Amino acid sequence: MEFFDFDHRKPIIETRLMEKYLLEWQAYMNGGTKTGTLIPAYVIESWDRSRKYGVDEKSDPSENVISVRELENDEVTRNQIGLNTRLNECIDDLVVQLNDLNMHVNFNSKLTDGRMISTRNYSHPFIEKSTYVYDASEKEIGTTSLSLAAETGRTVCLVGPMHFKKVLHNVFTCSKPLLDGEGVVGVLTISAKNFRLYREAHAFLNSIHKILETEYRDYMIEKMRFTSTRKSDPTDTIYKFEDIIGETDKIRAAKKFAMKIAENDLPVLILGESGTGKELFAQSIHNASSRANKPFIAINCGAISKELVESELFGYEPGAFTGALKGGKIGMLAAANGGTVFLDEIDSMPLDAQVKLLRAISTGQITKIGGVNPISIDIRIISATKADLLEKADAGAFREDLYYRIASFTISIAPLRERREDIPLIVRSLVVKYAKEYQKHPVTVSDEYMESLMYYYWRGNIRELQSVVYTSMALLGSGTRLIPELLPERILKSYDFKKNETAYQSIHDAKVSDFSLRHEMEIFEEMIIRNTLMDENGSVTKAARKLGISVKSLYRKLEKYPKLKEIGKE
Repeated sequence: MEFFDFDHRKPIIETRLMEKYLLEWQAYMNGGTKTGTLIPAYVIESWDRSRKYGVDEKSDPSENVISVRELENDEVTRNQIGLNTRLNECIDDLVVQLNDLNMHVNFNSKLTDGRMISTRNYSHPFIEKSTYVYDASEKEIGTTSLSLAAETGRTVCLVGPMHFKKVLHNVFTCSKPLLDGEGVVGVLTISAKNFRLYREAHAFLNSIHKILETEYRDYMIEKMRFTSTRKSDPTDTIYKFEDIIGETDKIRAAKKFAMKIAENDLPVLILGESGTGKELFAQSIHNASSRANKPFIAINCGAISKELVESELFGYEPGAFTGALKGGKIGMLAAANGGTVFLDEIDSMPLDAQVKLLRAISTGQITKIGGVNPISIDIRIISATKADLLEKADAGAFREDLYYRIASFTISIAPLRERREDIPLIVRSLVVKYAKEYQKHPVTVSDEYMESLMYYYWRGNIRELQSVVYTSMALLGSGTRLIPELLPERILKSYDFKKNETAYQSIHDAKVSDFSLRHEMEIFEEMIIRNTLMDENGSVTKAARKLGISVKSLYRKLEKYPKLKEIGKE
């Protein structure tokens, strides 16, 4: 059962209730040991422990921040940084959307000593942007939903004065732990200052948590592949060519070419913007190759610090440097022996590491850091980038000789805006998938919802589309039909702009008179009346009220623009 500290069945949290919470908090801080019946018992117990630990209720939580540099030689911390970065990246688009609603989202990974680590911080109210470690335990920051969720392994929601520290009294927070068989992996937290949004916050908390669970599962599968020289199960690599959805010429051509080159072992370079599905193609090539039963190891070159790239790729001998593991470490390239290595964001790889990678590809051998004996490896390299590598080579940021080594075959994946006809296919596939996940009855998609998606630019490509549909499904509640009201404001604004632009052009082209200011104003007038009538389902009375004119005046306008008579009705 989850912990709740306010009645989530009420439509809002009343100001009077907040005042009562505050009075109880003040009474407690003034030396009281008991309060009224409003504050839940588990919160009071946490207050008692916080007081026993000597937590200062007036201090700032940011005082507990520790620079990650102090722990960068710790292997466990480095692994947690990588995990935290990955999990936060997978919810990037949702975080941006919720920031627009003034909801702040963060996932914090739990270290073995109880401290938390975060690589997302622009939404944090106290910390400047940088990777940071801080002690989020009750012993250091008192009662928070984060500390309670990390300690109990249960969902916790706290509102205003239920937090031990006064600086948190103007927010409510909801925290849900991510669990595995060994306990709490980390905690997802949503906070906001608008208490009216707590119901929505809790719904988003559950939806985003499901995304993190899936991503963490995938991460653990990849980790198991990394620690083994053979895959225990060929199905571990998730994606195959049948998972690539699309019927436009561009995606069909890319898919056909990828299927053809999967048959050999030459390196492949996949080009495409963020979110276009580069790893989907890489996994599909691997699964269609003779290496399908061998390891597939994905390495995000942009997520590994420059200092650690070589040790992660090539491994190191025992005692190779300060902080090295006693038994040394196998590198990712050696761990993938017999299989495929996917180097995502290869343009981010430091030049020193590029030199060693080039040699490894050329000779089929690697040498660990601190080692002298070369190790033979048999791997296929699939790289991916959104950058122009030859341009970077001209600028001295990428080795041209490495480019020609990794680009025996090149696959370009078109951005979603260049294959809009695929959007309905992708959306319907996502709706079926998420409906099963939410255990909903079949969900349909309204024409206007789909049309709104077709007009949008999709800077984040398929990844952004997935986030939008997932959010819509979360907001759907008990409904069974996706409608435009479930979409983010940025998509609705884009749709309105395109709709008006299309209407303007249609009316403009129908006019045969020469250009004049009056002519253009009439076009806009007709367009505005048309859109208003459509928004009001053709009701002349409601449209007139919305336009701020009399019904009689609007009827005169309908006589002036005969085509609008087909829309207007009473």
